[in-house]
Amino acid sequence: MAFAKRKTGGGESFPLAKWDGRVGRFYTQDREQDERGEWQSVQNDVTDGLVAAFNLAGIEHGWIRFPKGAAPEMVMVPMGKDIGEVPEGENWQEGLRLQAKMPGEDFWRTMMSSAVGLWRSLDRLHDQYLELAPAHPGKVPVVELLDVMEIKARTTSYMPSFRIIGWIGPDEVLQRPTRGDLDDAIPF
Repeated sequence: MAFAKRKTGGGESFPLAKWDGRVGRFYTQDREQDERGEWQSVQNDVTDGLVAAFNLAGIEHGWIRFPKGAAPEMVMVPMGKDIGEVPEGENWQEGLRLQAKMPGEDFWRTMMSSAVGLWRSLDRLHDQYLELAPAHPGKVPVVELLDVMEIKARTTSYMPSFRIIGWIGPDEVLQRPTRGDLDDAIPF
């Protein structure tokens, strides 16, 4: 009996959500088969009007490194737990991993980042989540990207700003809110 054809090449896990703190943009990354049957990585900028469900209860942090041409390496623990010492080897950075669900998708994307701006922004969003979550048991927050701020230091980087605009069950498909939906009072 033959194996079924693999859907991925064994490198990075797909599908992904990415934050590029150097340019202040969010991307989705998927694998698609081209006309020759070859698998290609396809990246789409989703920054403008970004709305997504974030599994803030399941966020992890730890050590990440992104070797060139290879899958990321991680040593992750639930947020708040001690991450221990830096693993042996070069280029390890403190980072986080989060599950995100985009509108119309019935699956979770993995977002990994070592960007300080994203970390700080998610820390603030998590405070809002902890305040509101008791009124929404078993639900995950739907968040809206409000702004991307430029941070000038030794190098220029960017920091997103989010707010919770609703809640869905973890198995629900997120529908893209209409402008009218966003103007309504949100029952927290």
